[in-house]
Amino acid sequence: MDVCSSISAPLPRPSADATACFLSLLRRWAEVILGIALALVICEFVHFREDRSFWLDGDSPARLRSFVCEMFYPLVWFQTALLIRVTWGLFTSDLKAPRLCMPMGIIVLLLWLSHAASLLFAVENNVVNVLEGRPLHWHADSYAASS
Repeated sequence: MDVCSSISAPLPRPSADATACFLSLLRRWAEVILGIALALVICEFVHFREDRSFWLDGDSPARLRSFVCEMFYPLVWFQTALLIRVTWGLFTSDLKAPRLCMPMGIIVLLLWLSHAASLLFAVENNVVNVLEGRPLHWHADSYAASS
């Protein structure tokens, strides 16, 4: 067999298992990337929701304020469902190479921590206000500045 005939020989096709494994891994990474994007959007929404000047100043467009108001909770629920799905997929993984799942597992853990921190930040001030008998979205610094 000469060199030229071995070069032109067709490459062996990957097995169906290898292709399915690769597509499963690719789908899971796509879900993780979507989770990262959602985490960034939710962090920004939490910042907007807790910023009194965002709601009262004319600098922020009314459409953006409306969008933040209407889409915050659906995005939080979608992010939670996505993280549950990705986490469940990692625990029930049938991938042959667990070393490929380790970076994904670390990123998913960081996404869970980011999600919990965002929700804690969004809820913390409101719970304190309700327990102390103040209006729900009351902020001491902004009310002191306006007085």
